[in-house]
Amino acid sequence: MFVFERYFIFTLPVVLLIVSQAIVGLTTQLRGIYKNGVTMAVLAFLVFLQVPAIGTTLNQDRQNYREAIRYIEGEMSDGTEDLIFALGYAGEHFKYYASDSTIATPENFDELSALMQGKDRLWCLITAWLPDIRPPYEDQTLYSERPGQIELYNYVKKQFMLKKVFSSKYPVEVYYFQG
Repeated sequence: MFVFERYFIFTLPVVLLIVSQAIVGLTTQLRGIYKNGVTMAVLAFLVFLQVPAIGTTLNQDRQNYREAIRYIEGEMSDGTEDLIFALGYAGEHFKYYASDSTIATPENFDELSALMQGKDRLWCLITAWLPDIRPPYEDQTLYSERPGQIELYNYVKKQFMLKKVFSSKYPVEVYYFQG
């Protein structure tokens, strides 16, 4: 209810001021112990309303981008030429967690072929692939990836070996290819 996700956190101070003013407004006519009692009852009621939302937020699956990147970086430690690339709209998020390796996000197969030149091993990260997570009642165009990405996805699924899956709401799949 009032638990703000990161998208709305900037409004939290204003909402807290409004809620506190409402509580003060409710108790302006009361005096002494009644004023304190009503204030505590309202606060207890608001906390009671928040418990399910707080529990959901604290126990919500998080994406394992950092863990997937650390896994690949640990596997790359032997000094061979490796290429890490990510597919789909979520692929851009992996770049944030990469420490020293760059993560490519090729748009089509020709771009991937150019990146593959001279690389010994290839790593592919896929998470939240839109066609796979589309609810059956949603429009396919809303849950479609870019056309070049679909070709890359099919190539990775056929040619690469699934090395590891990091479970979460939208699992992070790590694919590997030795050339």
